[in-house]
Amino acid sequence: LALESEGRKLLHLMGLSDIVSSRPQVKLELLHHIPKHHRHMRLVVSENLDPWVNMRNALYLDGRKRLFGERVHGVVFGNGYLVDDPHKLPDLLATLGADDVTVLYWGDIDRAGLSILAKLADMAAGRFEVEPFAAAYRLMLRRAMERFPDPLDNEATDQNGVQVRGLELLEGSLKKREAAYLREVVENARLIPQEILTAEDL
Repeated sequence: LALESEGRKLLHLMGLSDIVSSRPQVKLELLHHIPKHHRHMRLVVSENLDPWVNMRNALYLDGRKRLFGERVHGVVFGNGYLVDDPHKLPDLLATLGADDVTVLYWGDIDRAGLSILAKLADMAAGRFEVEPFAAAYRLMLRRAMERFPDPLDNEATDQNGVQVRGLELLEGSLKKREAAYLREVVENARLIPQEILTAEDL
């Protein structure tokens, strides 16, 4: 009765999938720390490992319930390629037994990172909610603006050939100056790494 199993398909063909209740098995392909069941869950998906470890430690070792001032119930390591498999995250979310799940995505501020956010939002349509982890992104931008008042002084990338996607998903939660800085960074293929924020910032 695994999510993609023949048994599950057979129940569906027999019209019994709504009658027979089964608990999907957790796949171990996604590192995650989700300590407790909630009916309405808010999970942070992190593009990179170090920020995921910092968040996991804050929740597990420090007993925190908020990250960057936001209530969250768990963290998932996305590894930057989460959207390459359309089943990985939905399968994990299906095992949680929540009425609804909001995924707060947090990654690098660059073309590739925002493209992952956009693809994740497309993949989630109608199944779960996806939002940028705005509190984290805003702090990243403030740190970068302090360090490099000129957005073009941020690290250059080799992402000139990567389509600019996902800006609109983040811009609405930013102040005008932050949004303008973000657009300069992304359109000019620069990078603000997720690791600009450390464990102390959480």
